Amino acid sequence: RTATEPQPNRNRTATRHLLATLTLGGTARGHPVVCIMCQSPSPPPPHLGKKELHIAPMLDVSNREFRYFIRLLTKRSFLWTEMVVAETLRHCDPKEYDQHLAHDEGHPIVCQIGGNVPAEAVLATKLVQQYGYDRIDLNAECPSDRVTGRREFGAALMKNIDTAVEMVRAMVETADNGRMPVSVKTRIGVDDEDSMEFLVSYIGRLVDAGCR
Repeated sequence: RTATEPQPNRNRTATRHLLATLTLGGTARGHPVVCIMCQSPSPPPPHLGKKELHIAPMLDVSNREFRYFIRLLTKRSFLWTEMVVAETLRHCDPKEYDQHLAHDEGHPIVCQIGGNVPAEAVLATKLVQQYGYDRIDLNAECPSDRVTGRREFGAALMKNIDTAVEMVRAMVETADNGRMPVSVKTRIGVDDEDSMEFLVSYIGRLVDAGCR
C-alpha cells in the first residue's frame, strides 16, 4: 500500500470477529474459532434451525423484573420462572395466585413447578395453563436442603423415580393431553446414583410418561 491509501482498521476487524466468536459461544459445529486479527469478511451467522436458547431458572434471580430486563435483550429466548412450589399454590388464597404466576414479559415463557404430590401437580398445571404459559417444567434438580429434605422433591425425585413418573404423567394428562409441553429439569446423577445406566433408565421412564 502507498502512504496515501487508507489502512485497514485492524481493531474494528478484530472486534467484529471477536463478537462473532462470542455469539457462537466460542465454537460451533462447522464454525471454527475465528482469528481475531483476521482481515477477511465476517462469516454469515449460523443457521440455528430448531435450536432454542433458554434462560434457566435461578433462585432469587429469575423474578419478573429480571425476566422483563432479559426480554429487552432477546425476543426469542425462552424465559423461565423461579420454581413455584405446587404445595404453596394448593394452600394459598386464590387472590395470591398472581403473586406466584403473573407474568408480563412476553413469550415464550416456561413455568417451573416443584413438588412430589400428583394432585398438587394437577392444580399447578391447570393454573399455569390459565396464566398463559407456553410450557411447564418439573424441578428434579434442586439440591437445596429445604427442598430435598423433609419435602423430598427437587433432586430427591431422582431417588424416587416412581413419584417423578407419576408427577409427569399427571402433568401431561392435565396439560391438554400433551398440547402444552411438559419437561423435567434434572441432573445427570444424584449421590451414588451417577452411572450412565441409571441416567438412561431414568430419562427413559420420564419420556415414556410423556416428558418432552
